[in-house]
Amino acid sequence: MAQGQYIGLTRGVAAQDAPGDPDAGVVALAPEIGAPGANGAVQVIRAVSLADYAASGYPELRRAQLVTVYRPWRLSDPLWGTVAWRIRRHQARILGLEPGQVVASHAMIYAGGGNYWSQGPKFALERVEGYRGCDLYHWDLGWSLDQRNALMGECGPHAFETYAYRDIAALALWSITGRKGWLETLGDPEHLFCSERVCALARLVEAGFLAERDCVEIVPHLLHLELARAGAACVALRFD
Repeated sequence: MAQGQYIGLTRGVAAQDAPGDPDAGVVALAPEIGAPGANGAVQVIRAVSLADYAASGYPELRRAQLVTVYRPWRLSDPLWGTVAWRIRRHQARILGLEPGQVVASHAMIYAGGGNYWSQGPKFALERVEGYRGCDLYHWDLGWSLDQRNALMGECGPHAFETYAYRDIAALALWSITGRKGWLETLGDPEHLFCSERVCALARLVEAGFLAERDCVEIVPHLLHLELARAGAACVALRFD
């Protein structure tokens, strides 16, 4: 596929027949929760120069795209790399997947101009430069301009809201014990984690967005899988 086009999802390819190491540039996904290795989808990461891409005006990226992120462990960023790795481990348990099949450990929203609305310790705008070396999957749901503007308008009022550490603890206990009830017992509805924030904001502009689940259940890799399963157009990039 020529550069400058969306990266399609190749369905009907067995995940065990495709490279599964995200660092290899090709990621095998299992779209059916609880059935790893069945009818996977393959997405190819394209490595690009951030300087050249920025000079071109971030040509394939559009405001209000939902973004899932694979953050590798790096010696230069050991803390967040380790946190991301542990999140992926817990997600694998929750989703019934092998750890190597879990790609996304973070989710955010593209705000335009090389900026992302991202729920870290606080919900804030972050620059693309902070994600050098990460695999960034930009998902486009085909929303109208009004919907995109509405989502951007909903992000600002939540700026600086703090992270849902209790939700993360509840998800970890769910993954260890198998008891989903921890989400209600320990969860914090006043504070959201990254993909929970994306889900809640997306529902403000599309009421039926992943409506069969509570947003607190939408861990980053589940968001990644559901967007792939829905056939959302995807621009998958790794900036140097």
